[in-house]
Amino acid sequence: MRNPGKRRGGYQKPTIENEDLSIIQSLVEEKNDLLLRELCDRYAVRTGISVSITTMHRAVEKLGLRVKKKSLCQ
Repeated sequence: MRNPGKRRGGYQKPTIENEDLSIIQSLVEEKNDLLLRELCDRYAVRTGISVSITTMHRAVEKLGLRVKKKSLCQ
């Protein structure tokens, strides 16, 4: 018998909504050489929502944009 109180699987609401993709696009247009980490930080400042680098990478790909993934060690 299944426990009716325990949720399994199903749809998970995206962290970055489609309406917020325009915010990411404007951040990249303002400065297109941002690292993904910097883009996450600026997105959090503007929206109050913290996202992972992976989530930001997916959003940037969805928009068809390109940003730096990581900085070079010197």
